[in-house]
Amino acid sequence: MCHFCMHEFMVIHSWKDKQEVCIHCEATEITKLLTKPIKISNKKEELVGQTTKKYIDANKEVLKDLKQASSSESYEPS
Repeated sequence: MCHFCMHEFMVIHSWKDKQEVCIHCEATEITKLLTKPIKISNKKEELVGQTTKKYIDANKEVLKDLKQASSSESYEPS
């Protein structure tokens, strides 16, 4: 909240950063109000994990088929 223009405003930033000026009037007389931290989940990680699992499962099927095909063939010694 700005003590100069009396506006309340919200700024989303890293916990390391500090808001030092009002976004409306750029005054430095601001007070941070108590807020609940926001956790932003990274959906890309979940998608990467799901994609990786899908490829692993597909490759397991391919390897299983190759193993069955190679065990049914007979090879002559050289």
